[in-house]
Amino acid sequence: MQFTASDMFDYVDSSGSLNSVKAVSNSFQFRLTGLLAAPNQASLRSLRNTTYNGCDAAQKASILEAAQKADQYVNQARTYFQVNGAPTIESQLLLSVSNFQRNQFTKWFGAFDKDRFNLVASHFEKIALQGPKSSYDCKTCHKPDVFAYVFASDPSQTIYLCPRYWKSPLAGVNSRAGTLVHENSHFKVNGGTEDYEYGVNNCTALAQEPPEAAVMNADNHEYFLIDETC
Repeated sequence: MQFTASDMFDYVDSSGSLNSVKAVSNSFQFRLTGLLAAPNQASLRSLRNTTYNGCDAAQKASILEAAQKADQYVNQARTYFQVNGAPTIESQLLLSVSNFQRNQFTKWFGAFDKDRFNLVASHFEKIALQGPKSSYDCKTCHKPDVFAYVFASDPSQTIYLCPRYWKSPLAGVNSRAGTLVHENSHFKVNGGTEDYEYGVNNCTALAQEPPEAAVMNADNHEYFLIDETC
């Protein structure tokens, strides 16, 4: 008995609607074209017992919204690394995210290198696991030009939110969601990134020289996630 492989796949998008995607293939790899829904952690965020210090109801709601968007970004990044690092056809068929291209890594982390690729992938895996454990402080920081800060070895994983954070958009460059991922990457349990450079131009330059610094720079991780808006 012979079977003919189908090149059409049904999937459920982030709105819950059923759609179809077409698999594009050659002799070496398959790639699904179309946007699949990333694993959804939003419901987990809304149920968990988050610790807040000095945050009013509106701030808590804003933090939750940003945390949910950050989860979406991180899960899309995990999908990117699973697909682009997958050695088998079967694993490459599992998921694909249309706004992540294979040159995404090169732009923000330099020429492909297996060790650097795996290191960055591990950072996002750790952030996905540890991010929901973060605590938030809304009253300590009063510096007008600062988004947020953390203490890398803090066991409570507290993110101190500053005035500029509250003035930022939800998503995109220098956003609230991006800031939460940026700060989470600083925690030692998530990889312990540094602040070698800030800003889109400086970070793309860092990826070229030296890429070893780019894979440990927090802004490079943040901009990698929201590259479609850069």
